[in-house]
Amino acid sequence: MDSDDLAVAKKTRRTILRPVSRDDLPTLFEWRTDVDNLHFWSSRRRIPTFEEFVLEFESDLQAGITLLVLRRRDNQPIGFVQAYDLNQNDGWAHILEYLVPE
Repeated sequence: MDSDDLAVAKKTRRTILRPVSRDDLPTLFEWRTDVDNLHFWSSRRRIPTFEEFVLEFESDLQAGITLLVLRRRDNQPIGFVQAYDLNQNDGWAHILEYLVPE
């Protein structure tokens, strides 16, 4: 998949996957700082400031691909999928998915 493929949202019957934008950072920050789910995000237990989060997330974007998962019926964000440590020579990557607990 090249970068042009990621510029277009991918739709399924129930979800939409689209690249994360700067407009999504407040939502991602809210998820990242939820103390009930902090252990999913980091081994560090300190909650970052918004500015620290933005720097951390922008660094993550350089190392991989992040797609926001939206519920199709109302376009509400319900999580994200991230591929990082991409190894094109051997054909593997680490995959992280986060879905908002109901």
